[in-house]
Amino acid sequence: IEIDKFNWSTAIEHYSESLAILDSADGRFDLVLAYMKGQKFLEAEKEAQLLVEHQPDNYRGWALISRIALAEGHDEKAVEALSHSLQLHPDLRTAYTLGETLLRLKEKDRADEVFRNILRSAGEHGDLHMLIGTAYLNADFIPDAIREFTIGLSLDPNLGAGHTMLGYSYWVLNQYQYNADSMRQFLAAVHQAPNDYYANYYLGQLLSQQKDYENAAVHLQLAAQADPASPDPWLYLGLNSFSTGNYEAAKSFLEKATLITGKHEERNGYQILRAYLTLSRVAANQGDVAAARELSLKAVGAPA
Repeated sequence: IEIDKFNWSTAIEHYSESLAILDSADGRFDLVLAYMKGQKFLEAEKEAQLLVEHQPDNYRGWALISRIALAEGHDEKAVEALSHSLQLHPDLRTAYTLGETLLRLKEKDRADEVFRNILRSAGEHGDLHMLIGTAYLNADFIPDAIREFTIGLSLDPNLGAGHTMLGYSYWVLNQYQYNADSMRQFLAAVHQAPNDYYANYYLGQLLSQQKDYENAAVHLQLAAQADPASPDPWLYLGLNSFSTGNYEAAKSFLEKATLITGKHEERNGYQILRAYLTLSRVAANQGDVAAARELSLKAVGAPA
């Protein structure tokens, strides 16, 4: 009950008292989870180690140790615990986490084997190839991601986000520059899901790179409608409007982007600073020298 109420301190106290009366693997497991939920990883690790010391074959205990290690950024330790858990009890989710972690450590050969074992065990399924492709993409092994996404789509052409992920991987491979492979995949993604945020946003960006601002605007607007909390479509609508000389529209779009961003200017590598720089140029074009100076200083993070 206390767990459901997110009262972790009371839950920890409750489980500790229960263990004092009757020590059990399930009780210690619950105590470890409560410590983890309460962000008390040192205590969680201590209890998890006690669990596997008393029951070395408890695969859930080793899985808990891996989760604690991952939460603390100790990937090497997580790999050891995940491998131990898998030896005791084969599990696809645990295996996938092991593959992801190995990729982060750049131990690609070991990760490749883990993923091959997953496919041998579960069979060839499009969604599994998508998951594996995502792991490669996140670890920056782009050709491998492209291979997995391509196989996934060949097995199931209607996979959700499949075309978007494949198109994005080609875009990363081409250093975020226009390429025909990305265009083909983003067009397929929009055809499959006309109102999807990422499909429209990425297609809008690609069309912007081609200076096809009219069609880019259509998809950026659709992206903005799909996720009103994202400032990114408004940013690119503003930048595109400025490029076409429509300064009033640029100002409106860019101000909306800055309003939605609020104090979170660090998101997406501080790209919102491009909005302030462009708004400064708009103000300068309109003869508002004071506003142009204030906005340009904001763009570089200097005090006005």
